[in-house]
Amino acid sequence: PTNGTISLDVTDTTSPTVTLLDLQSPGSNPTNRDTLVWRVDFSESVEGIDTADFAVSGTTATVTNVTDQGNNTYYVTASGGDLASYDGAVALSFSGGQNIEDANGNALTNTTSTGTNNNSYTLDNTAPTFDGLHSSPADNGFLADLTSDITLRFSEDIDWGNGNITLWNITDSDNHT
Repeated sequence: PTNGTISLDVTDTTSPTVTLLDLQSPGSNPTNRDTLVWRVDFSESVEGIDTADFAVSGTTATVTNVTDQGNNTYYVTASGGDLASYDGAVALSFSGGQNIEDANGNALTNTTSTGTNNNSYTLDNTAPTFDGLHSSPADNGFLADLTSDITLRFSEDIDWGNGNITLWNITDSDNHT
C-alpha cells in the first residue's frame, strides 16, 4: 500500500432557480394600493440582482426597488405610473435582459417558479356606484312598508363598513336609522 493525495476539483455548474414568486404587500387581492410588493425566493444565493432584472405589465408603473431580505429572498416593489387610477391586472415578471447569477457565474436561465407562482395583482380603483333603478323599492320609490324587503344594488360587490342607512317616513317627516 502506498499513501497518496487525491485532489478533486468540484465545480458548481447548477444554475439557480426561482422557488417562489408571490404577492407580499398588500396581502389582499384585489387591491387599490399605489405600491405593490412581490416576494421572490431563489434556490441559492444570487448576485447582480436589481430593478432592471424585473418588469411589470398591465400598467405604466415601474419596478422601483429590490431589497434583499436574506435567506435568498428578495422583495420587488412597483410604484408610480397609473397605479392610483388603474383597474386591471398588474403582473411581475423577469425582464428579458435580467443578469442574475450565482457566485460561480451560473446564470438564472429558467425564470418560472418551481413552487408558488402567484405573480399578478388585480387593481380596482373605481368606486362602486349605487344602482337605484334595479334596487327595490326603486330610487325615490314610495312602496316600502315595515314588512317590505329592501334591496340595494351596486355596480360591484361591496364590503359593508360602519355606518347607517336612514329610512325617511315622508308622511310624518320622521327618519329612522
